[in-house]
Amino acid sequence: MASSQSFDQLADRLRRLSLNEGANQETLHEIKNMKLEDLKSCVIDFGKAHVGKKYQDMISETRYLTWFADTYRASQKPSHVKFLRFIELHVTQIEQQMSQARPKTMAKAKATAKAKAQMPERQHDPWHQTSSEEEDVETLDAEPWNTITEPDFSMEPVVQSRMDHLENMMNQILMHLNQGHQALNSPAAP
Repeated sequence: MASSQSFDQLADRLRRLSLNEGANQETLHEIKNMKLEDLKSCVIDFGKAHVGKKYQDMISETRYLTWFADTYRASQKPSHVKFLRFIELHVTQIEQQMSQARPKTMAKAKATAKAKAQMPERQHDPWHQTSSEEEDVETLDAEPWNTITEPDFSMEPVVQSRMDHLENMMNQILMHLNQGHQALNSPAAP
């Protein structure tokens, strides 16, 4: 009799969970339709390090955003899904801005190449070294003053990863050098 009652409680618990799952799916659907402007003012309500910060404030934390997207990409927790949606929309916005800026950059590069091709070459004078000021003037004359290009942020994670790898390798080299130095300076064992 007691086991029958525990099974009834188990069935009730299972029903409650399935009802919550349906509500959770509805919430996730609403989150996936949110706009970037709505998400910017949301506040992080999970984890420890960034609790209470607005999503907008996290834009400069590219390493954290990358880590979070990799780590929680399969999460169904509404707070995680909401932050993932923000990251997705933020990245999409950056890509759109870059694609709009790219044609201007390409046109500038072509114009600069054309201008350099049309400039008469100076004969090399081995007795006259050009000063850095003269080189700067030549460079400035070759490029138009009114073109401003937006920075290319797409390489930042790659460069950061390579720098981290390089730093790790340098630390390993220093460790080996220190071990060799210690071995040379230690008294020889009989």
